[in-house]
Amino acid sequence: MKKIIALLLLLSTAVLLIACSPKYEPVKSTDKELTACITLEYGGKKYDVNYELWRALYLTYRDQAATDVELEALILDRACDVYATLALCEELGINLYSANINKKIEAAIAESIEGSDTVLGYGSYDNFLAALKKMNLNYSAHTLLLRYAYGLEALDEYYIGTFTADDIENEIVKGKIEYTRDDVYEFYYSDECVRVLRAHIQANAYYNPDEYAATVRERMAVAAAQGVDKVANVIINTGLTAPTEVQRGYVIARYNLDRFYYAELTDAAFNLNTGGVSEPVTVHNGDEKIIFILYKAEKNDAHFDESYTELAYVYLANKIGEMLADVRAELATGVQYTDFYRGLNFTEVSMDE
Repeated sequence: MKKIIALLLLLSTAVLLIACSPKYEPVKSTDKELTACITLEYGGKKYDVNYELWRALYLTYRDQAATDVELEALILDRACDVYATLALCEELGINLYSANINKKIEAAIAESIEGSDTVLGYGSYDNFLAALKKMNLNYSAHTLLLRYAYGLEALDEYYIGTFTADDIENEIVKGKIEYTRDDVYEFYYSDECVRVLRAHIQANAYYNPDEYAATVRERMAVAAAQGVDKVANVIINTGLTAPTEVQRGYVIARYNLDRFYYAELTDAAFNLNTGGVSEPVTVHNGDEKIIFILYKAEKNDAHFDESYTELAYVYLANKIGEMLADVRAELATGVQYTDFYRGLNFTEVSMDE
């Protein structure tokens, strides 16, 4: 029955694409790219992690892991991040393969190519595909990550409502999660979130970004001995972090940030003692490479009152993150590696194969 349903879904998607031909024709994956490397399971449903996604994760993280075992665990963790979102959306009846989502993907790709008021386009479809390749992605893996991103947005709307951290007190539609100011206050002073100041360095803005990040980190460490204001001055002088954020600080909870891109940043924040400075943390957010350096600041009532709307949003986002963590844990428990995966020669894995 499941195979029949899957076939019907595939056929309906094909009809949709024929009826509403996209401006930029999708690039078909090869048979190898569509072959499953890992099978995950949640709620009795199986999810295949195909080679094209596994390859993207392998090529992205292979230089960040000290051992093959660590690399395998990191890849599985990131794959579970993606499929936890897809699985939870499916459980809630949110269709990430709907006509509306397909249109959003087509629009996002068109904007990436043609540009907009806020996006500098690649200029041509070939340039766009070449850029994906540099990010270790083929067309299909890219669109999967877009569905994942739209899934996170849909979960926000479902559980939080149609507002953001900037207008949380002027919401039009409330989400499923109910809370009070006291709930947010208790959360703020708990071990579930930390307040940090963060230096933000765009890697492509520097000839040697790692060297510059090391210099900024050293300056922050020296300033830390003199207090939070001195650290803030160092960060502001980097020129890439908004002064208003630096002065107020930034709150990171255990589960509020997108784990697929920011797991290392979250770990770094929670590993700091108050007044401590992290080592540079490199984040590949899908569009660019960013290096963050964190300083752990103290919490206080003045910051809580000033930043309440943002903190309420972090509180709610953290609740969603906890739900996704439960789904992710179940997916990881039922993991199975395929014979195809066991037969791979990792030294030959590349985007040119």
